[in-house]
Amino acid sequence: KMNGLLEEIWGKVFNYLKLEDLFKLATTNTEAYNFLSTSNSVQHIAIQNLSYQQITSTLQYFQNLEYLLSLKIIMNRMTNVHQLPNELIANFYNIRKLELISLTMFEDFPVIRSLHRLQQLKIVGCKIKNLNFLTEDHKELWELYVKTCFKLVDISSILRNQIPITSLFLFDIGDIQPHMKILLPIRPNIKTLVWNPGAGITMENDLSFLKHVQHLEIFPRNQQITLSLLTNLVCLTIINPKYAPYLYMDLDNIANLINLQYLKFETVVITGEFDQLHNLNLNTLILKRITGSLNHLNSIPSLTHLDVEGYSEKLYLRGAAHLKKLRILGLNYCIVCQEVFDIIGTFEKLEYLYMNNCSMINDMDISMLGHLENLRDVQMKHRILNREDLDISRLGNLWNLYAGSINDPTVTQFLEQKKINYRQFLR
Repeated sequence: KMNGLLEEIWGKVFNYLKLEDLFKLATTNTEAYNFLSTSNSVQHIAIQNLSYQQITSTLQYFQNLEYLLSLKIIMNRMTNVHQLPNELIANFYNIRKLELISLTMFEDFPVIRSLHRLQQLKIVGCKIKNLNFLTEDHKELWELYVKTCFKLVDISSILRNQIPITSLFLFDIGDIQPHMKILLPIRPNIKTLVWNPGAGITMENDLSFLKHVQHLEIFPRNQQITLSLLTNLVCLTIINPKYAPYLYMDLDNIANLINLQYLKFETVVITGEFDQLHNLNLNTLILKRITGSLNHLNSIPSLTHLDVEGYSEKLYLRGAAHLKKLRILGLNYCIVCQEVFDIIGTFEKLEYLYMNNCSMINDMDISMLGHLENLRDVQMKHRILNREDLDISRLGNLWNLYAGSINDPTVTQFLEQKKINYRQFLR
């Protein structure tokens, strides 16, 4: 009966299987287990916290999965696994994505050399010293993610071999700047780079060797960096990690990045005014825990998404008034005043409004939101809503409402009648 149910459901819609402590399944329901091992509907497998013997037994069960596309192996720090069943893994020759996480005892992954169809590779928490297991036979590999390997990782094999990587994610693998300064200029195919050198390592001021990159996220740990030559950038994220010195960002530094559409600052001290960016065609601006002026945001009329979180001062938002294209607005963990809602009422095309964890929000008049007829999603998880707060009947496009609580039963009745999803945080 169980096997028939599996065949009916998983045969149609199920293609992902997470295997944790799998021996229990194997011993209690062998028929169901055998069905899974022969079902071509399973394309993605995650194995978590199993011993070497359990991993081996598990993969032996699944050797018939010719169409397995991704395999994830996760260990916790207490799992004392020194080796992998390389021959069994190598039999899954169609694997496109491989993730090896918290394999703290490993210094090499020879099995990767034989997985020539890999497109995405993620290695986290190990002791690898280099990437020599990547060769020119990996002709389809476009994404590489390497994080926290406890030692300096030599990435020069990517330089030597013609591997078609376009997206590179590097976290806490030592001071690789000498290799990066050689690698990036001669690998123009690398368009996406996320790079966190790690604690105690400071990026150089001049980052012109990143000139081919289009999507860049960096953790510089430097008080000032120069970005003005990175004119190919489409998306830029700058994050200053905890306990790092203040990072000062003069907006003049990015004023000539003419292709920039997405800009995110996190824990950054902004100097200058946003009217310095009036020549940019920015669509998205995300400011998390920043210090500096928010004046003249309406000098960027192309903005469709504005997100401010944890602003260091009381938020007035005067500089953003009448942003005619704004569709998404997030003001989270901010100290807001009444003027903010008056300005929100000018965003005629606003569809998504997120104001969670804002102080004093219960003292504000928010009735002007009833004029924003395009609103689809409203979140104010500490606001207690009354009937006069929001003219729900005018919000014909509303489909999701998340409030602290709703005090008027006529409002909840209307929401249910219109089949609008609503949640109450303080209920």
